[in-house]
Amino acid sequence: MKKVLFASVACSFFFSVNSFAQDFAYPVGQSVDTDLPPTIDYVGATISMLTPDSSAITFGWEKISNTLPIGWDYSMCDYTTCYPGVPDNATMTTLTYADFVAGDLGFLKVTASSLGIEGAGSVVIYVYDITDHDIGDTVIFNFSTPAAGLQQETSSVFVMYPNPASDEFNIVNPLSAEVEFIVYDITGKALIIEKIQPKASALIPAEDWNDGIYFVSLRSADGSFTSTGKLIIR
Repeated sequence: MKKVLFASVACSFFFSVNSFAQDFAYPVGQSVDTDLPPTIDYVGATISMLTPDSSAITFGWEKISNTLPIGWDYSMCDYTTCYPGVPDNATMTTLTYADFVAGDLGFLKVTASSLGIEGAGSVVIYVYDITDHDIGDTVIFNFSTPAAGLQQETSSVFVMYPNPASDEFNIVNPLSAEVEFIVYDITGKALIIEKIQPKASALIPAEDWNDGIYFVSLRSADGSFTSTGKLIIR
């Protein structure tokens, strides 16, 4: 991501560039961990994004995965719009130069309640500039109840290498339990669903895949561990 810089630009320049795709940044981060109380109370988590200049931008987003437990209640909002549950995709209202001056940012917010059901899960979203689908990145909302959170091996992060890859890549399971991994393409279509034994690795062939961005999600059988990473094929 480019370093965020703010500069004054002439109006004529603003209107000449606002139709082009642009990179953007996350002022806090692309992943947020949220604890839910074992009650009916709702808790929201927000991730914001902004551009490195004052050009207008329209953010689009697509759901990559949603592993929030069955029985939980949740909804999603973006800049100016809220939705029941987590939709497959949506387009935010365009952020203009005046909006940027006023301090408005694009954002996604997931609000959830465990309704007293213990568990843990994640919502993974791909956010991009609608003028170029490849200009984007993932944001991840992790939720857990206190009991489930204690069970998660949060210090373990699975490894993919090489990344970027071309003909093949490896996925390493860091856990002492079997995990299932799923590889999604940019549209959210599952390409591979397989299992990896504890503390083992899997070699995944990719010679027939198109160049681009893919997402790999690992999940333990009991749902106590979930993790998602981005893979680039070129």
